[in-house]
Parts: sequence; C-alpha cells; structure tokens
Amino acid sequence: EVATSMVRPLQDIFFALFWYFVSFYGIFTGKIELEETGSKLQRSIILHDVVLPTCAILPLLCRFLQTLRQAVDEQRRWPYLGNAFKYLSASLVIMYGMTHNEDERSWWWNYCFVACLLHQIWWDIVIDWELLQVIPREENESTFLPCIPRIRLRSRRLFKSSRSYWRIIIFNVIFRFTWMLSFIPAQHINLQSGEIEHTFSMDLKSFFGFAVAFTELLRRCLWTILRLELETLKISHTRYTGNVTAIKSSRINYSWFAPYSDESAAMQRSDMKWAAYRLLVRRLFWLELFFWFAAFIGLGLWVGAFLE
Repeated sequence: EVATSMVRPLQDIFFALFWYFVSFYGIFTGKIELEETGSKLQRSIILHDVVLPTCAILPLLCRFLQTLRQAVDEQRRWPYLGNAFKYLSASLVIMYGMTHNEDERSWWWNYCFVACLLHQIWWDIVIDWELLQVIPREENESTFLPCIPRIRLRSRRLFKSSRSYWRIIIFNVIFRFTWMLSFIPAQHINLQSGEIEHTFSMDLKSFFGFAVAFTELLRRCLWTILRLELETLKISHTRYTGNVTAIKSSRINYSWFAPYSDESAAMQRSDMKWAAYRLLVRRLFWLELFFWFAAFIGLGLWVGAFLE
C-alpha cells in the first residue's frame, strides 16, 4: 500500500539519476554540452516511455498480485478479490492517462476516474478502516434518508476524540484523487510520430506536481494510522472480528462439482471423493486467479496501446 504512494518521489529519483548520468557522460566524452542535457532527457524514449511508466505500473502490479496471493492463502474471495478489482480498475484509468494526450482523452476517462475515486473512498472507510457502522433502526424512526442519521463511528477506538476520525475521513475524501494523479508522468513520447505529448502538463507549469506528491504522502500517513489502529484492535481484542471479513459465503465453493451426498455410501469412498473435490476446488481457484492476472495484463495493453 505504502509503495503505491511513493511513485512520484520514485519517478523524481530516477529522473535525477538520468540527468546526472547524461551530464557526466557529456562532461567526460565531450559529445553532449551541459546545456543540452535537458533537451536530451526531454526526448528520451527510454526515460519517458520505459523507466517512468515502469515506476508507476510495477507497484500496482505487485499490490495486485499480493491481493491474489492473500485470496489463495485464505481460500476466500472477499475482501481480497474486491481489493484486486480496486487496483485493476485504477490501473486501467492510470494506464490510459499515461499513454494519451491530456487534450485528446475520451470523456469516458473522466467518468471512470470519478467512479474509481468513489470506490476507493468507500473501500478506505468501510473495508480498510472498518470505521463506520450503522446502528439498529428505531421503531418510530421515519426520515427521508433513514440510514444517514444512524451512521456512527465504530465503538472500539484507540483515540479518544471522535473529531480526529472525522477530520481524517474528510481529508481522505477531499484529497483521495491525488493517489491516481501521482502515477501519471508529465509527458510521454508517441512512438509512432516521435512527438512529445503532455499527459499531465500542470506538473510542469506550477508547483501542482509537488503539491500532489506531498498531499498523497500526508494522506497515506493518515491512512496508515487508522489501518494500524484497526490491526491493533484485532490483535489486542480477541472478540473483535471486524464487520466485513468474516463472511462465510465468501469461502471458495464450486458447488456444482461437489460430490453427491449418499448416506449409504462407504465412509472411505466418501472421504476420497471429498478429498478429490477439495483438490479440484483449489485448482479451479488458481485458474480463476490466473484469469484475473490475464485481465490485468490484457486490458492494460488494450487501454494503453490500442484504445483511442
């Protein structure tokens, strides 16, 4: 999680390393003047089309694979595949933004950006923090929005002031968009035309790029505090099991392959059938997760290279 918020500083580090390498190469060989270093880097296909995009996609891919591994270890779809879908949808929006000129992006990209943003906000508050809960409804309650007045912070909390939680929630809602924007570099080079296309020009024209990186790091620090608080509660309070992860129906179960329950069958034969069924379930689940991985790679290539 934290590595995905370090993308912008990581891109800046690699950009600085390339600048120093080109500068020293020009000084020692005399082939490149120091004043030409900026223009050389500006038109570097390796830097803008390979290194910087890799810095952005690699943390997303690693976190996506981590969620699939958690699903395998727990033999449970929820919430791990839901988290995988969050990273898959965000990755597609980011890949499209990285490879298309900001003036030529489809209006669908804006709608998908907002949809992913809302999904991420909901996931932070309800799943990652388990911070909100709905109290039981009273018999005489009658309001236009019956659920809104009954939303409360969870009863078990480590910080005394409830205002701190609401402030973090508000800050996260307002600045959650910085997470996806921090993945998109300022420009890339069109391999077909060789021209420079701006993908995030505000990063170059003002301090907006620095503000995005700084705000995202601050938001991630606040996110980590509440995430660590939840894990501390789960460890220190054995009765606290959370409100979303203990769903029995999320257990892996391909019921159409399950052996028929026959009370008259021999016990040993029945045990052998169920052992074979459990092995089949694990293999089918591996196949299901492979399709998730294939969707990440295939849709990413389609969105980045072919979708216009």
